[in-house]
Parts: sequence; C-alpha cells; structure tokens
Amino acid sequence: MFGDSAKLACCFEDLKTFGVLSKIKEYEGKVGGGTAFGPPVLLISKAIETGNANKKSNKFVLPSIIFLADGEASFPQQELNSLKEKHRKNIVNFWSVGLGSTTFPILEQINNAMNGTFKNITDAKELVTLYAEMASAKPLKQS
Repeated sequence: MFGDSAKLACCFEDLKTFGVLSKIKEYEGKVGGGTAFGPPVLLISKAIETGNANKKSNKFVLPSIIFLADGEASFPQQELNSLKEKHRKNIVNFWSVGLGSTTFPILEQINNAMNGTFKNITDAKELVTLYAEMASAKPLKQS
C-alpha cells in the first residue's frame, strides 16, 4: 500500500487466500495522502532482498508483484532502474493495476518497463476477481 510512504500489504503469501479488501481497509490512512511511486518501488526491492535473506531452503524467492495505484505520480526512473538491475530476472509476474475511472499513463510506463501486465479497473470490488485471476496465472517468462 502506498501514498506518500509505502507499506507491504502482502509479502510471501498465497494470493488464493489473501484478503485484498481487508488489507486495503487495514492500511487506509496509514501511508499518507497523495501518490508517490518511488517509495513502493524501493520497498519491492527491499522485500525481495529480505525474503531471500530469510529463506528457509536453498531456493530463492521468485516473487509476483502487484503494483496497485488509484492515482498518478512522476515516473520513478532511478528506483525502477535499481529494481530492474537487482531483481528483474527473478520476478515471475509483474502486474500494474490502475483503480479508478481515469487513465494511468505513468503506471502503464512502469508496467512496460517491467514487461508486465496492465489492468485498469473502476471499482475496488473488482479486486477480488482480479486477484483470483492473478493467483491462477502461470508465471510469465521474463526478459
């Protein structure tokens, strides 16, 4: 979840059992107002590093990322370059989701930079169906 700051809403959990709407309500108002894309991109990188440092087996965590926004912000060039350089080859799926009745050109740019899948939904209730679709998705081959 992010606004002016960012917090992990889901980390190393099975999307099939993840309660997306309850997490949104839990974090509402705890991440500041507005939208900034830099902090959540940095948080993604930190989460991958933490997950791999704390792994219980000899396998690395191969994350699927869901980057959900209801507003636009400036393109996080430096943060995105760092994420791609450090972790792109290990991210199995990257979804960018715009929530609202507007267009999300910067979010689409982030998605394109990560070779992801972009979705635009107008109502938060659609997230349940979308997360179910994501949970059943096959890992995409990434470049």
